[in-house]
Amino acid sequence: MSSIIKLKRSLTPGSAPSSLEAGELAINLPDKKIYSSNGSSVFSVSGDTYNAVTQANAAVGGADIVLTVDNDSLSNDAITLVGSGGVVVGRASNGAITVTDDGTGTAATLTTARTIGGVSFDGSGNINLPGVNAAGNQATTGNAATATALESARSLGGVSFDGTADINLPGVNAAGNQDTTGNAATATALETARTLGGVSFDGTANINLPGVNATGNQATTGNAATATALETARTIGGVSFDGTGNITLPGVNATGNQDTSGNAATASQLNNAITIGGVSFDGSSAINLSGVNTPGNQDTTGSAATLTTSRNIGGVAFDGSADINLPGVNAAGNQDTSGTAANATLAADATKLATTRAIAVAGAVSGTANFDGSAGISITTTIADSITANTSGNAATATALETARTIAISGDQVGSASFDGTGNISIATQTQANSVDLGTHTTGNYAGSVTGTANEIEITGTAGEGTNFQVGLPNDVTIGNDLTVTADLQVGGGLTVDGNLEVNGTLTYIDSTTVTIGDNMLKLANTNIADTVDTGFYVQYNDGAKKYAGLVRDASDGSFHLFDELASEPDQQINFGSSSQAVLNATIDGGTY
Repeated sequence: MSSIIKLKRSLTPGSAPSSLEAGELAINLPDKKIYSSNGSSVFSVSGDTYNAVTQANAAVGGADIVLTVDNDSLSNDAITLVGSGGVVVGRASNGAITVTDDGTGTAATLTTARTIGGVSFDGSGNINLPGVNAAGNQATTGNAATATALESARSLGGVSFDGTADINLPGVNAAGNQDTTGNAATATALETARTLGGVSFDGTANINLPGVNATGNQATTGNAATATALETARTIGGVSFDGTGNITLPGVNATGNQDTSGNAATASQLNNAITIGGVSFDGSSAINLSGVNTPGNQDTTGSAATLTTSRNIGGVAFDGSADINLPGVNAAGNQDTSGTAANATLAADATKLATTRAIAVAGAVSGTANFDGSAGISITTTIADSITANTSGNAATATALETARTIAISGDQVGSASFDGTGNISIATQTQANSVDLGTHTTGNYAGSVTGTANEIEITGTAGEGTNFQVGLPNDVTIGNDLTVTADLQVGGGLTVDGNLEVNGTLTYIDSTTVTIGDNMLKLANTNIADTVDTGFYVQYNDGAKKYAGLVRDASDGSFHLFDELASEPDQQINFGSSSQAVLNATIDGGTY
């Protein structure tokens, strides 16, 4: 949001400010006048009165409209009339504004009268056409091929049609719903959307199937649900595994040596990342498999993207791969309409066809009905028993093994889990009793005895293997001499300093959610006694690169800079030329007069 600047203002009509600083602005809102000052007197800078008059113009046989400005010392500034098409705007040196007709406006009458249906029309008034909007006879001889209207309107798809104008059939050539209990060959949408390769399809638009007609993976060779082997064998613990049988891991479920440095029960990640379902997995965090535990496409069941056999609709081939245009229906062209009405006396009042015609629907749905034009018809359809789609695929993207395999860990650490490839598994392990010998299976020393010092540290417990030691501070801790900390000091709980706290060094880092300062004045630059360094405060941010923004006083001229986009971190002297002016979201209020 931009800053809001409110001028000194008045809500009293006719009120002018008594005094203003040189260049200061004030506004009278009811009068719509702006005032300023030259330092000695207040004057109005807007709100002059404009008067419109007319004057004779023999050239156009009428009068011009002249806009006169009270201030006749105005220069020839540009004047614009919004929506002034058909007029010419001129302005004289004395401020007069002239508006004239450019001759492109709308005429009240036609220069030359025209004949409509044998009746003269010049636009000066309405006319009556015999046989149209007045009693009489307009020759309407002809046949049904040139009829302009049906004597009795008929219903097409629930929409009234008398031939006088095009109609829109919802679900056919306009948005809406046509009852699809009819001819699937010409249907624009399925009543119930189906899923093709994991993508919803209702027939209203083309869809993209990843791995079929769009970039992605629809590898469906084989049966993913019953795969007996991986296309590419993987190595587990140095042993090749392709899913055809269990494997033996030395040091895990057979005698041998698997490097077990560390604690398998608390391992945070795999030494080498592996790929599961095309997603890299190293054990450091959970992964999402598209189509398995997150929305996506691992499912290859569904319908084909196109029809196995292309069908003809209105003489146009349709296989479902794209929309088609039917000439005379939803595209310019000619659907054969030859023939005449059976008993038409005039093209305008034909009531039926000379020969009744059968309208049939064939293909995935079928149905038929007879139509002679005397009334609307309804076609009852039957949907075919099945739709066949090719679901062959590639076992390389199998989601499950046909036979689940057991992955077991034995030795000092034991555990097992069943794995069929449908999801990640976790093997919970247990350490066998007496499997870890101090000094044999461990390195380093263990405590033989621990002692404490009064008022400094307390230790409870006895020495020896299996002993639990508890180390803590007493209620009152006494440090007789100075406390020197050579490394970092971390305090897990709260720290209260009743006296003064003096921190000496080049950097004091505070990482807190909330910092509360009780002092009513915050003092910066305590050592700036010679006014030689820039002072203020700044913040760091990153919008793709590390940058700085802040409010700083420039020691060179005493001005304050509200800056943004500074590339280098501010120091004692800031180069403000490498920064930009920061946007201030504030209200600057000049008050009232």
